[in-house]
Amino acid sequence: MRLPGVFNIENALSALAAAHCVGVPADSIINTLEGFGGTRRRFDIRHEGPLRLKNGEIDDVMLVDDYAHHPTAIAATLEGARRRYPDRRLMAVYQPHMYSRTKAFFEQFLEAFDTADVVIIADIFPARERDTGLIHSRELVAALAERPHFVQGGAQVYHGGNVGETAQVLASTLRSGDLAVIMGAGDIYTVAEQLLHSAEREAI
Repeated sequence: MRLPGVFNIENALSALAAAHCVGVPADSIINTLEGFGGTRRRFDIRHEGPLRLKNGEIDDVMLVDDYAHHPTAIAATLEGARRRYPDRRLMAVYQPHMYSRTKAFFEQFLEAFDTADVVIIADIFPARERDTGLIHSRELVAALAERPHFVQGGAQVYHGGNVGETAQVLASTLRSGDLAVIMGAGDIYTVAEQLLHSAEREAI
């Protein structure tokens, strides 16, 4: 399968069983599963290969866009990426979604990034909420920095800021061999677009 992660294997097995029950030939099922590239914003590979940025050309980098926005989905996405690409430095770029969710699941969010080598936390996407001043993404960054994975394990965590600033932080941190998984339900998907657009301008 093209898509990593145990949850994608489970989904594929369910689809296989359903197709088999209604009489779809085995060869057709296999070919379909092998060719399935996923849906938009679910481990959506936006770029794979060289990338020329202002800080120089990176020989080999992957940019992946994913809708994961709660702790369970983040952990599962990163674990799948780690299993599929064990030799790449794994970067998690995450935009918290809603102030209330960030505050309510704060402790669970802290455990969700233990698979990543580098974590960049953007500012919270408010969606339908207003900023009450009770939570900020910097608090998540500070708490992550105190976890053993970052203190003793050598992982790094950064505050990204707004989406444009987060794209700049990612661009300055990327190096050859990296896999950057850009996650969230807000407008964080534009980070990959900004990097690719910047690379196009650099190439002209």
